[in-house]
Parts: sequence; C-alpha cells; structure tokens
Amino acid sequence: MDEYQQTYESNSIPKNEKAMTAHRILAIFYTAIAAIVFAVFVFRSESIKDFAVPLIFCIPVIVHGLIAYGAARANSIAQTASIIVALFMLAGIPIGTLIGIYLLRNSRWEKQLFNKGKA
Repeated sequence: MDEYQQTYESNSIPKNEKAMTAHRILAIFYTAIAAIVFAVFVFRSESIKDFAVPLIFCIPVIVHGLIAYGAARANSIAQTASIIVALFMLAGIPIGTLIGIYLLRNSRWEKQLFNKGKA
C-alpha cells in the first residue's frame, strides 16, 4: 500500500458517520414536514381526532433519529435498520432512490477504535 492510499484511508470519514449524517438530515427534513402539516391541521381542524394525521408524520422523524443515534455508535441493530430503511427509500424515485443508494453504500460499519495511533 503506497503512502497516498494509506493517508487517504486514515483521513476518510467512517461509513457509520456518513450514514448518521444522512439520517440526521432526513430526520430534520421530516420534522419540517411534520411541523407544516401540524400547522395546517391546527388552523383547519374542528376536532381533536384530526390530529392523528400529523402524528403519523412524526414516525419517520423518530425512526431516522433513532437510526442516527445508533449509527453514531456503530450499533449493529441500527445498521440493520438503516439497510431496511434504505431499501424502502429505493422506491422513492428519483431523490429517495439516490438517498437509498447512498445509505446502502455506507451500510458496512466497523467499530472504531479510540486509540488508532501508530504502534
């Protein structure tokens, strides 16, 4: 392995952190959508039963938030959940497909050692 490749690999961002960032961005995006839907229902609803619809939009926020939390710690359950969510996102042509592919490409996580110094 030459010096350039070794330097590149040591400076690259771990895949679990890339997946964590993507899931955080998606959680923020879905939070904005849920807030807009909730605001619309506040002004248009006549009954408390109408608020079930905006609460459904909170499910993706919770899912992506939990996966991001687990991805930050390279948790294997979060890794599996990330792959499952990525597979569902592939159906969302065109943007969901691109995000799904990105998540699948970054689905092989490795536990990071804190002391990676040279021996």
